[in-house]
Amino acid sequence: MQPVFFISLFSLIFLMFSSMTAGLSKNIMQANIERTRETKAMFAQVEIALNKIAFKSKDSSSKPIVDLTAEFSGKKITDLTGSFLSGHTSYTPSQLSVDQWNQKIYMFYSVENVALWGSSGGQKAEAPVTTLMLISAGPNRRYDTLVNSSIAIPTKDDDLENDKIKTIDLTDYSVVGDDIVIRFNNYEAMLDIWQRAEDLDNIVKNVSLDYYRSRLDAFSPLIQLSQRDVTSGLLGGDVFDNLDSNVEYDPFKNLGNDDDKSLTNEWNDSSNPIHDILVDPDHGFRKTPKEYDREFRLADYRRDIDGNIIDDEDNENQQLEFLATYGSVDFQYPSFDALEYDASGGVSSDQGFENIGVTNVSSMDPFAGIDGGIEHGYDYNEPEKAYIVRKSDTGDNKKWKIIKNVEIDGLGAL
Repeated sequence: MQPVFFISLFSLIFLMFSSMTAGLSKNIMQANIERTRETKAMFAQVEIALNKIAFKSKDSSSKPIVDLTAEFSGKKITDLTGSFLSGHTSYTPSQLSVDQWNQKIYMFYSVENVALWGSSGGQKAEAPVTTLMLISAGPNRRYDTLVNSSIAIPTKDDDLENDKIKTIDLTDYSVVGDDIVIRFNNYEAMLDIWQRAEDLDNIVKNVSLDYYRSRLDAFSPLIQLSQRDVTSGLLGGDVFDNLDSNVEYDPFKNLGNDDDKSLTNEWNDSSNPIHDILVDPDHGFRKTPKEYDREFRLADYRRDIDGNIIDDEDNENQQLEFLATYGSVDFQYPSFDALEYDASGGVSSDQGFENIGVTNVSSMDPFAGIDGGIEHGYDYNEPEKAYIVRKSDTGDNKKWKIIKNVEIDGLGAL
Protein backbone atom coordinates (compact mmCIF):
# COMPACT_ATOMS: atom_id res chain seq x y z
CA MET A 1 0.00 0.00 0.00
CA GLN A 2 2.82 2.33 0.81
CA PRO A 3 4.26 2.36 -2.72
CA VAL A 4 0.82 3.08 -4.10
CA PHE A 5 0.45 5.99 -1.69
CA PHE A 6 3.76 7.60 -2.75
CA ILE A 7 2.97 7.11 -6.40
CA SER A 8 -0.38 8.83 -5.91
CA LEU A 9 1.25 11.67 -3.96
CA PHE A 10 3.85 12.31 -6.63
CA SER A 11 1.16 12.25 -9.31
CA LEU A 12 -0.85 14.81 -7.41
CA ILE A 13 2.17 17.09 -7.00
CA PHE A 14 3.00 16.74 -10.69
CA LEU A 15 -0.52 17.68 -11.68
CA MET A 16 -0.44 20.70 -9.38
CA PHE A 17 2.82 22.00 -10.84
CA SER A 18 1.64 21.27 -14.38
CA SER A 19 -1.53 23.26 -13.78
CA MET A 20 0.43 26.13 -12.26
CA THR A 21 2.89 26.17 -15.19
CA ALA A 22 0.11 26.02 -17.78
CA GLY A 23 -1.77 28.78 -16.03
CA LEU A 24 1.33 30.92 -15.80
CA SER A 25 2.13 30.36 -19.47
CA LYS A 26 -1.43 31.22 -20.41
CA ASN A 27 -1.31 34.39 -18.37
CA ILE A 28 1.99 35.48 -19.97
CA MET A 29 0.66 34.72 -23.45
CA GLN A 30 -2.55 36.61 -22.77
CA ALA A 31 -0.58 39.55 -21.40
CA ASN A 32 1.62 39.65 -24.53
CA ILE A 33 -1.46 39.57 -26.74
CA GLU A 34 -2.95 42.51 -24.84
CA ARG A 35 0.33 44.42 -24.93
CA THR A 36 0.72 43.80 -28.66
CA ARG A 37 -2.83 44.98 -29.30
CA GLU A 38 -2.24 48.13 -27.24
CA THR A 39 1.04 48.86 -29.06
CA LYS A 40 -0.63 48.54 -32.46
CA ALA A 41 -3.42 50.89 -31.33
CA MET A 42 -0.83 53.42 -30.17
CA PHE A 43 1.03 53.23 -33.50
CA ALA A 44 -2.25 53.77 -35.36
CA GLN A 45 -2.89 56.97 -33.38
CA VAL A 46 0.60 58.22 -34.25
CA GLU A 47 -0.11 57.67 -37.95
CA ILE A 48 -3.38 59.61 -37.73
CA ALA A 49 -1.70 62.45 -35.83
CA LEU A 50 1.02 62.80 -38.46
CA ASN A 51 -1.10 62.29 -41.57
CA LYS A 52 -4.46 63.80 -40.68
CA ILE A 53 -3.81 66.36 -37.96
CA ALA A 54 -0.25 67.67 -38.37
CA PHE A 55 -0.75 69.22 -41.79
CA LYS A 56 -3.83 71.11 -40.66
CA SER A 57 -2.08 72.55 -37.61
CA LYS A 58 0.24 75.47 -36.91
CA ASP A 59 3.49 75.39 -34.99
CA SER A 60 4.36 77.47 -31.95
CA SER A 61 5.18 80.45 -34.20
CA SER A 62 1.71 80.28 -35.79
CA LYS A 63 3.11 79.07 -39.11
CA PRO A 64 1.38 76.18 -40.90
CA ILE A 65 2.96 72.75 -40.82
CA VAL A 66 3.59 71.68 -44.41
CA ASP A 67 6.29 69.03 -43.93
CA LEU A 68 7.53 66.67 -41.23
CA THR A 69 10.59 68.78 -40.48
CA ALA A 70 8.38 71.32 -38.73
CA GLU A 71 8.95 71.88 -35.04
CA PHE A 72 6.36 72.11 -32.32
CA SER A 73 7.49 73.63 -29.02
CA GLY A 74 11.13 73.18 -29.97
CA LYS A 75 10.99 69.57 -31.20
CA LYS A 76 10.20 67.98 -34.54
CA ILE A 77 6.62 66.82 -34.79
CA THR A 78 7.90 63.27 -35.41
CA ASP A 79 9.79 63.22 -32.10
CA LEU A 80 8.20 60.53 -29.91
CA THR A 81 9.21 62.48 -26.81
CA GLY A 82 7.85 65.79 -28.12
CA SER A 83 4.67 67.59 -27.21
CA PHE A 84 2.98 67.35 -30.61
CA LEU A 85 2.38 63.60 -30.67
CA SER A 86 1.53 63.41 -26.98
CA GLY A 87 -0.84 66.36 -27.45
CA HIS A 88 -2.67 64.72 -30.35
CA THR A 89 -2.80 61.11 -29.13
CA SER A 90 -3.97 59.56 -25.87
CA TYR A 91 -0.43 58.65 -24.84
CA THR A 92 2.31 60.36 -22.87
CA PRO A 93 5.84 60.87 -24.24
CA SER A 94 7.13 58.03 -22.04
CA GLN A 95 4.45 55.66 -23.36
CA LEU A 96 5.23 56.65 -26.94
CA SER A 97 8.99 56.20 -26.61
CA VAL A 98 9.19 52.99 -24.52
CA ASP A 99 7.11 49.91 -25.28
CA GLN A 100 5.17 47.56 -23.01
CA TRP A 101 8.26 45.40 -22.56
CA ASN A 102 10.37 48.37 -21.43
CA GLN A 103 12.27 48.57 -24.73
CA LYS A 104 12.84 51.75 -26.77
CA ILE A 105 10.45 52.43 -29.65
CA TYR A 106 12.09 53.73 -32.82
CA MET A 107 10.59 55.77 -35.63
CA PHE A 108 12.67 55.42 -38.81
CA TYR A 109 12.08 57.63 -41.83
CA SER A 110 13.06 58.06 -45.48
CA VAL A 111 12.40 61.23 -47.51
CA GLU A 112 12.21 61.69 -51.27
CA ASN A 113 10.97 64.58 -53.40
CA VAL A 114 7.95 63.54 -55.43
CA ALA A 115 6.60 65.63 -58.32
CA LEU A 116 2.96 66.60 -57.78
CA TRP A 117 2.61 69.20 -60.54
CA GLY A 118 4.59 70.51 -63.48
CA SER A 119 4.32 72.92 -66.39
CA SER A 120 6.45 74.34 -69.19
CA GLY A 121 9.47 76.47 -68.46
CA GLY A 122 10.70 74.36 -65.56
CA GLN A 123 7.69 75.06 -63.38
CA LYS A 124 7.12 72.38 -60.77
CA ALA A 125 5.85 71.43 -57.34
CA GLU A 126 7.79 68.71 -55.56
CA ALA A 127 6.73 67.53 -52.11
CA PRO A 128 8.93 65.94 -49.44
CA VAL A 129 7.10 62.61 -49.27
CA THR A 130 8.19 60.78 -46.12
CA THR A 131 7.98 57.08 -45.39
CA LEU A 132 7.91 56.31 -41.67
CA MET A 133 8.31 53.02 -39.81
CA LEU A 134 7.50 52.55 -36.13
CA ILE A 135 9.03 49.49 -34.50
CA SER A 136 8.69 47.85 -31.10
CA ALA A 137 10.94 44.86 -30.21
CA GLY A 138 7.91 42.89 -29.06
CA PRO A 139 7.73 40.14 -26.41
CA ASN A 140 11.20 38.71 -27.07
CA ARG A 141 12.75 42.19 -26.57
CA ARG A 142 14.86 41.69 -29.70
CA TYR A 143 14.60 43.92 -32.79
CA ASP A 144 14.27 41.07 -35.28
CA THR A 145 13.30 43.37 -38.16
CA LEU A 146 16.43 45.49 -37.79
CA VAL A 147 18.80 42.57 -37.31
CA ASN A 148 17.38 40.58 -40.23
CA SER A 149 17.45 43.67 -42.49
CA SER A 150 21.03 44.61 -41.55
CA ILE A 151 19.94 47.90 -40.00
CA ALA A 152 22.03 48.99 -37.05
CA ILE A 153 20.18 49.82 -33.85
CA PRO A 154 20.35 53.64 -33.66
CA THR A 155 22.50 55.35 -31.07
CA LYS A 156 21.31 58.88 -31.93
CA ASP A 157 18.46 60.59 -33.79
CA ASP A 158 20.53 61.13 -36.96
CA ASP A 159 20.67 57.34 -37.43
CA LEU A 160 16.89 57.09 -37.84
CA GLU A 161 17.00 58.06 -41.53
CA ASN A 162 17.31 54.87 -43.57
CA ASP A 163 16.09 54.08 -47.10
CA LYS A 164 16.03 50.34 -46.38
CA ILE A 165 12.78 50.66 -44.47
CA LYS A 166 10.85 51.14 -47.73
CA THR A 167 11.72 47.67 -49.06
CA ILE A 168 11.36 45.49 -45.96
CA ASP A 169 8.72 42.78 -46.44
CA LEU A 170 6.63 43.26 -43.31
CA THR A 171 4.55 40.17 -44.14
CA ASP A 172 7.59 37.88 -43.86
CA TYR A 173 7.62 36.34 -40.36
CA SER A 174 11.23 35.22 -40.82
CA VAL A 175 12.18 38.91 -41.08
CA VAL A 176 9.80 40.57 -38.64
CA GLY A 177 9.64 37.90 -35.96
CA ASP A 178 7.47 39.06 -33.07
CA ASP A 179 8.23 42.76 -33.60
CA ILE A 180 5.29 45.17 -33.75
CA VAL A 181 5.89 47.24 -36.89
CA ILE A 182 3.82 49.78 -38.81
CA ARG A 183 4.93 51.58 -41.98
CA PHE A 184 3.14 54.47 -43.72
CA ASN A 185 3.87 57.54 -45.84
CA ASN A 186 2.42 61.06 -46.13
CA TYR A 187 1.90 61.14 -49.91
CA GLU A 188 -1.85 61.74 -49.69
CA ALA A 189 -1.35 64.47 -47.09
CA MET A 190 1.19 66.22 -49.34
CA LEU A 191 -1.14 65.89 -52.33
CA ASP A 192 -3.97 67.40 -50.27
CA ILE A 193 -1.77 70.38 -49.34
CA TRP A 194 -0.93 71.06 -52.97
CA GLN A 195 -4.55 70.64 -54.05
CA ARG A 196 -5.61 73.27 -51.51
CA ALA A 197 -2.98 75.63 -52.92
CA GLU A 198 -4.14 74.94 -56.48
CA ASP A 199 -7.77 75.54 -55.50
CA LEU A 200 -6.83 78.95 -54.06
CA ASP A 201 -4.82 79.83 -57.17
CA ASN A 202 -7.81 79.01 -59.37
CA ILE A 203 -10.09 81.12 -57.19
CA VAL A 204 -7.69 84.08 -57.44
CA LYS A 205 -7.42 83.61 -61.20
CA ASN A 206 -11.19 83.50 -61.75
CA VAL A 207 -11.91 86.42 -59.43
CA SER A 208 -9.10 88.42 -61.07
CA LEU A 209 -10.59 87.88 -64.52
CA ASP A 210 -14.03 88.92 -63.27
CA TYR A 211 -12.46 92.03 -61.76
CA TYR A 212 -10.65 92.91 -64.99
CA ARG A 213 -13.81 92.30 -67.01
CA SER A 214 -15.75 94.72 -64.82
CA ARG A 215 -12.99 97.34 -65.20
CA LEU A 216 -13.01 96.84 -68.94
CA ASP A 217 -16.80 97.13 -69.13
CA ALA A 218 -16.70 100.37 -67.13
CA PHE A 219 -14.08 101.75 -69.50
CA SER A 220 -15.81 100.63 -72.69
CA PRO A 221 -17.53 103.96 -73.50
CA LEU A 222 -14.13 105.63 -73.86
CA ILE A 223 -12.83 102.64 -75.81
CA GLN A 224 -15.68 103.09 -78.27
CA LEU A 225 -14.90 106.77 -78.65
CA SER A 226 -11.24 106.06 -79.20
CA GLN A 227 -12.06 103.39 -81.76
CA ARG A 228 -14.29 105.86 -83.59
CA ASP A 229 -11.40 108.26 -83.97
CA VAL A 230 -8.91 105.75 -85.38
CA THR A 231 -9.60 107.33 -88.75
CA SER A 232 -7.77 110.48 -87.66
CA GLY A 233 -4.51 108.58 -87.59
CA LEU A 234 -3.83 109.44 -83.96
CA LEU A 235 -4.10 105.88 -82.64
CA GLY A 236 -2.45 104.08 -85.52
CA GLY A 237 -4.74 101.08 -85.31
CA ASP A 238 -6.97 100.32 -82.39
CA VAL A 239 -6.62 100.79 -78.65
CA PHE A 240 -5.52 97.21 -78.13
CA ASP A 241 -2.71 97.17 -80.66
CA ASN A 242 0.58 95.74 -79.44
CA LEU A 243 -0.69 94.25 -76.19
CA ASP A 244 1.97 91.60 -75.97
CA SER A 245 5.20 91.16 -74.06
CA ASN A 246 7.41 91.74 -77.09
CA VAL A 247 6.05 95.15 -78.10
CA GLU A 248 5.86 98.19 -75.86
CA TYR A 249 2.34 99.13 -74.89
CA ASP A 250 1.56 102.44 -76.66
CA PRO A 251 -2.04 102.76 -77.87
CA PHE A 252 -2.46 106.21 -76.32
CA LYS A 253 1.04 107.58 -76.71
CA ASN A 254 0.05 110.06 -79.44
CA LEU A 255 -2.83 111.50 -77.48
CA GLY A 256 -2.39 114.68 -75.49
CA ASN A 257 -0.31 116.69 -77.96
CA ASP A 258 -0.60 120.42 -78.46
CA ASP A 259 -2.54 120.30 -81.70
CA ASP A 260 -5.85 121.84 -80.77
CA LYS A 261 -7.43 120.23 -83.81
CA SER A 262 -6.70 116.71 -82.65
CA LEU A 263 -8.47 114.31 -80.40
CA THR A 264 -6.90 114.93 -77.01
CA ASN A 265 -6.88 112.85 -73.87
CA GLU A 266 -4.44 113.68 -71.12
CA TRP A 267 -4.28 110.30 -69.42
CA ASN A 268 -0.89 111.28 -68.11
CA ASP A 269 -0.32 112.77 -64.71
CA SER A 270 0.21 116.51 -65.21
CA SER A 271 3.56 116.30 -63.42
CA ASN A 272 4.81 113.55 -65.72
CA PRO A 273 5.22 114.34 -69.46
CA ILE A 274 3.96 111.67 -71.79
CA HIS A 275 7.43 110.77 -73.09
CA ASP A 276 8.47 109.82 -69.54
CA ILE A 277 5.94 107.02 -69.19
CA LEU A 278 8.40 104.42 -70.36
CA VAL A 279 11.16 105.85 -68.19
CA ASP A 280 9.09 106.02 -65.04
CA PRO A 281 6.16 103.61 -65.39
CA ASP A 282 5.07 104.20 -61.80
CA HIS A 283 3.44 107.42 -63.00
CA GLY A 284 1.13 108.17 -65.87
CA PHE A 285 -2.03 106.45 -66.95
CA ARG A 286 -0.75 102.96 -66.16
CA LYS A 287 -0.47 103.79 -62.46
CA THR A 288 -2.87 106.66 -61.88
CA PRO A 289 -5.16 107.07 -64.88
CA LYS A 290 -6.67 110.52 -65.01
CA GLU A 291 -10.43 110.73 -64.71
CA TYR A 292 -12.26 111.85 -67.80
CA ASP A 293 -12.91 115.61 -67.77
CA ARG A 294 -13.97 116.61 -71.28
CA GLU A 295 -10.54 115.76 -72.68
CA PHE A 296 -12.10 113.94 -75.63
CA ARG A 297 -13.11 116.32 -78.39
CA LEU A 298 -15.64 114.36 -80.37
CA ALA A 299 -15.00 115.41 -83.97
CA ASP A 300 -17.07 115.15 -87.10
CA TYR A 301 -14.56 114.67 -89.90
CA ARG A 302 -15.25 115.69 -93.49
CA ARG A 303 -13.21 114.17 -96.31
CA ASP A 304 -12.56 114.94 -99.96
CA ILE A 305 -13.22 112.56 -102.80
CA ASP A 306 -9.90 110.78 -102.15
CA GLY A 307 -10.74 110.25 -98.49
CA ASN A 308 -8.39 112.90 -97.12
CA ILE A 309 -9.51 114.89 -94.07
CA ILE A 310 -10.19 118.49 -95.13
CA ASP A 311 -11.91 119.80 -92.03
CA ASP A 312 -13.01 118.83 -88.57
CA GLU A 313 -15.46 120.49 -86.26
CA ASP A 314 -16.49 119.73 -82.70
CA ASN A 315 -19.69 117.81 -82.71
CA GLU A 316 -21.36 119.54 -79.82
CA ASN A 317 -24.34 117.25 -79.90
CA GLN A 318 -22.14 114.17 -79.44
CA GLN A 319 -20.20 115.89 -76.71
CA LEU A 320 -23.30 116.92 -74.81
CA GLU A 321 -24.85 113.47 -75.24
CA PHE A 322 -21.75 111.81 -73.85
CA LEU A 323 -21.55 114.17 -70.88
CA ALA A 324 -25.22 113.70 -70.11
CA THR A 325 -24.77 109.94 -69.98
CA TYR A 326 -21.30 109.61 -68.44
CA GLY A 327 -20.63 112.97 -66.87
CA SER A 328 -20.64 111.54 -63.33
CA VAL A 329 -18.58 108.44 -64.17
CA ASP A 330 -14.94 108.23 -63.09
CA PHE A 331 -13.28 106.29 -65.89
CA GLN A 332 -10.21 104.31 -64.82
CA TYR A 333 -8.02 102.47 -67.26
CA PRO A 334 -8.56 98.66 -66.94
CA SER A 335 -5.59 97.03 -65.24
CA PHE A 336 -4.64 94.69 -62.38
CA ASP A 337 -2.88 97.40 -60.37
CA ALA A 338 -5.41 97.02 -57.53
CA LEU A 339 -3.43 93.95 -56.49
CA GLU A 340 -0.67 96.30 -55.38
CA TYR A 341 -2.63 98.16 -52.73
CA ASP A 342 -4.59 97.68 -49.55
CA ALA A 343 -7.98 99.26 -48.85
CA SER A 344 -6.38 102.56 -47.77
CA GLY A 345 -4.27 102.90 -50.91
CA GLY A 346 -0.96 101.86 -49.38
CA VAL A 347 1.19 99.04 -50.68
CA SER A 348 -0.39 95.87 -49.37
CA SER A 349 1.59 93.35 -47.33
CA ASP A 350 -1.04 90.77 -48.26
CA GLN A 351 -0.65 91.43 -51.99
CA GLY A 352 -3.98 93.28 -52.15
CA PHE A 353 -6.03 90.20 -53.00
CA GLU A 354 -8.84 91.64 -50.87
CA ASN A 355 -9.21 94.43 -53.46
CA ILE A 356 -10.42 91.97 -56.08
CA GLY A 357 -12.70 90.08 -53.71
CA VAL A 358 -10.52 87.34 -52.17
CA THR A 359 -10.55 88.26 -48.49
CA ASN A 360 -9.42 85.11 -46.69
CA VAL A 361 -6.17 84.24 -48.45
CA SER A 362 -4.24 83.61 -45.23
CA SER A 363 -6.73 81.02 -44.03
CA MET A 364 -7.07 79.30 -47.41
CA ASP A 365 -3.40 79.13 -48.36
CA PRO A 366 -1.59 76.16 -46.76
CA PHE A 367 1.72 77.96 -47.38
CA ALA A 368 0.60 81.29 -45.87
CA GLY A 369 3.43 83.11 -44.14
CA ILE A 370 6.18 80.77 -45.35
CA ASP A 371 8.06 79.98 -48.57
CA GLY A 372 5.60 78.98 -51.27
CA GLY A 373 2.81 81.32 -50.19
CA ILE A 374 0.75 82.85 -53.00
CA GLU A 375 2.00 86.14 -54.41
CA HIS A 376 1.26 88.06 -57.56
CA GLY A 377 3.32 89.63 -60.27
CA TYR A 378 2.30 92.78 -62.12
CA ASP A 379 4.07 94.64 -64.93
CA TYR A 380 3.06 98.25 -65.65
CA ASN A 381 4.00 97.71 -69.29
CA GLU A 382 1.34 95.01 -69.51
CA PRO A 383 -1.62 96.38 -67.53
CA GLU A 384 -3.91 93.68 -68.88
CA LYS A 385 -1.86 90.89 -67.29
CA ALA A 386 -1.15 89.60 -63.80
CA TYR A 387 0.69 86.55 -62.55
CA ILE A 388 0.14 84.04 -59.76
CA VAL A 389 3.52 83.30 -58.24
CA ARG A 390 4.68 80.63 -55.80
CA LYS A 391 8.30 79.97 -55.04
CA SER A 392 10.07 77.78 -52.52
CA ASP A 393 13.45 76.14 -53.00
CA THR A 394 15.75 76.06 -50.00
CA GLY A 395 17.90 73.28 -51.46
CA ASP A 396 16.76 70.98 -48.65
CA ASN A 397 15.29 67.72 -49.99
CA LYS A 398 13.15 67.48 -46.85
CA LYS A 399 11.25 70.63 -47.84
CA TRP A 400 8.99 71.68 -50.69
CA LYS A 401 10.39 72.78 -54.05
CA ILE A 402 7.92 75.07 -55.83
CA ILE A 403 8.42 77.18 -58.94
CA LYS A 404 5.10 78.45 -60.28
CA ASN A 405 4.29 81.52 -62.37
CA VAL A 406 0.87 81.39 -64.01
CA GLU A 407 -0.22 84.20 -66.32
CA ILE A 408 -3.65 85.81 -66.02
CA ASP A 409 -4.39 87.54 -69.33
CA GLY A 410 -7.41 89.80 -68.93
CA LEU A 411 -7.83 90.37 -72.65
CA GLY A 412 -6.81 86.94 -73.86
CA ALA A 413 -9.39 85.28 -71.60
CA LEU A 414 -12.30 87.36 -72.88
